[in-house]
Amino acid sequence: MNTLMSEIEHTNRKPTIVVLVTLIFLIPFVTKAFHIDDTLFLWAAKQIQSNPFDFYGFNVNWYGYETPMWETMKNPPLTSYVIAFIAWLVGWSEIALHLAFLVPALAVSIGSWCLARHFCRYANLAALIGVLTPAFLVSSTNIMSDTLMLAFYVWAAVFWLKGVESEQLTHFLLSVVFISFAALTKYFGITLVPLLFVFTLVRNKRVCPHLLFLLIPILVLLLFEWATFKMYGEGLIESALAYPGTRGTVLTFSRLLTGLAFTGGCLASVMFFVPLIWSKRALGLGIFICIGVIILLIKIGGIDPLSFRGDSGIRWAIVVQMSIFVTVGIHLMALAIVDLAENKDAFSLMLFLW
Repeated sequence: MNTLMSEIEHTNRKPTIVVLVTLIFLIPFVTKAFHIDDTLFLWAAKQIQSNPFDFYGFNVNWYGYETPMWETMKNPPLTSYVIAFIAWLVGWSEIALHLAFLVPALAVSIGSWCLARHFCRYANLAALIGVLTPAFLVSSTNIMSDTLMLAFYVWAAVFWLKGVESEQLTHFLLSVVFISFAALTKYFGITLVPLLFVFTLVRNKRVCPHLLFLLIPILVLLLFEWATFKMYGEGLIESALAYPGTRGTVLTFSRLLTGLAFTGGCLASVMFFVPLIWSKRALGLGIFICIGVIILLIKIGGIDPLSFRGDSGIRWAIVVQMSIFVTVGIHLMALAIVDLAENKDAFSLMLFLW
């Protein structure tokens, strides 16, 4: 066992295995046809090539009728600018663009390895768990904003942690540049500002001058909102925030179940490590929770618009699958809570809040 642990620690000196695994799983999909929301990003990229200062200034037929692109698209335009630049260099083929989008996927895997070194001894294992998840692998075969945003997000965190340790302003500046890029790729990227603010406050136990750097991404988004308001008569961030409102914003029991199932499904690889993490009593509790969720789902009958009953009776495949995903989601929440309760440090708090 000691020899095995020594070998694992030795492999943590370089992220080679993480890079190789990422390539092995993603290269087979470089011929994948553009589909789903890829189209929106590609349309915007073509618009940017012809009119770079009016990125969403055209109409699209996305819902069965024509609407302005700025009204339809709920993501900021940085991904489309990247696509436009890549296409200008190598063309619009699926292979060319998928190969180019391997770069942010590799950036996520290497960045996850660098980030994991701050949190645990086995950086390769931690990074591989992150890479070998449905959320990452599926998103990284698309020409969309998810993996690109995550690449900026992870590296922003890496440079901020380096800055906190070294007190070098260059690291903080790089971090907020990447936060700004993340937020201009998907608005979710701005969540790094409160996350890193709280982490730094707890880690240093005082208000530090370099926290002012975190104002830069906020100012960038405010400038973007002002510019898009001038261009389209409505700020695009305001438009994106209003979009979930059409479906209601109140946290309901069905939304809680959906959120847990989504979390557990996207990060399903963690379920294989359950026997290595929890005691037999905790494992028994997990099985009990899963059975309880199955019973609950059968009782409620469905979560709009998904029904757990069909013409032939209970749709067991859906019920069991969702119950497992909900249980894995609960397991992830439990891991974060237990880690915070045991360590009570800034790193555990960061993981819990993240």
